[in-house]
Order: sequence, then structure tokens, then C-alpha cells
Amino acid sequence: MRKIILALYLLGNTFSPWMAEAETAFQEVFRSPKYKNVRVEEVLAIDLFRLTSGEKVKLIGIKAPDDFEKPHRRVERNEYGMIIKEPISPADSLEEEALQYVQELLTNQNVRIELDAQSVDDADHTLGYVFLVNNNLFVNAEILRQGYAHLQISPPNLEYADQLREAYQEARRERRGLQNE
Repeated sequence: MRKIILALYLLGNTFSPWMAEAETAFQEVFRSPKYKNVRVEEVLAIDLFRLTSGEKVKLIGIKAPDDFEKPHRRVERNEYGMIIKEPISPADSLEEEALQYVQELLTNQNVRIELDAQSVDDADHTLGYVFLVNNNLFVNAEILRQGYAHLQISPPNLEYADQLREAYQEARRERRGLQNE
């Protein structure tokens, strides 16, 4: 949609007042300041997390293997209240390794979330492209690049489809994670 709006805008200034309004509206909807700097409270699955506001966000273009979700285990904490993480062992499944990777990547991090044409799924989760605020890392693509999820491009959300495909293909070439099975 953005490309269509920009193409029309570049065709001429005949409709420039209308196009300027359309581009402004686009920026307000798809680059909402609401998601410019928000904090991740908890990773619920490889492709799903909760913000400190309680809102659940699902990563666009990512499909967790077999809809894997976080196992419900008792969490061990140290004397300061910090979670004690057990090291990954060869006996751990790839899904557990992937979940731990995403938890380390996102938990308690400030992120920027960009929306696309469809911004909510059937389960009422916000759908988004996620970037770490501190280094602008594209989280959706990085999870794919590490081989920790399957690629799932679902129109109309195509804004970063090329980057996601490229990351997924890199994992396949390098036989990382799920692509090594």
C-alpha cells in the first residue's frame, strides 16, 4: 500500500494536497508513535511476546515450529530476583533453544514495532515487525536468519517480505537451526 501511495505521489503534484494527507495518514497508522519505544515484558512463544502494557504482539513473517509455546516450568531466581537460566544442553530440543534465544533477545528490551496492512490477527494479537531500539536489529529477520522459525509470508502484510525471505534463505544455505533437520 505504501508503495502505491508513494508511486501516485511521485506521478505528479496534481493531487498533491490529497497525496500529502494520504502519506501523513499512512505514517500515523503504520508508524504509530505508540510503538516507537515500548518495552517487552515476557516472551510467550518464539513468535509471540507481551509488552509491559499487557498487549500481545505476534511477529509478522514468523511461524514457530509446530506452534511451539513456552513450557510451563517453575522459574528459579537468585537472591536479587533475577531468573537463573540453565545452560542449553544437547538433550534440549531445538524449539527450547530457539525460545531461549528469543527470550534473551527480547525480554526487558525496548523495541520499535512497525505495523503493516493487517495489524491484528484473529486472536486479537497486534501483528508487527520488531526492531531493537538500541541497535535497530530487525528481530523478525534475525530469528529466521538463525534458523529458529519457519517463514510464513501472509498477504496483505508484505512490507518486509523480501528481507524476511532473504534471511530465511541464508539459514537454509548455512543449514542453521530448523534448516539443518
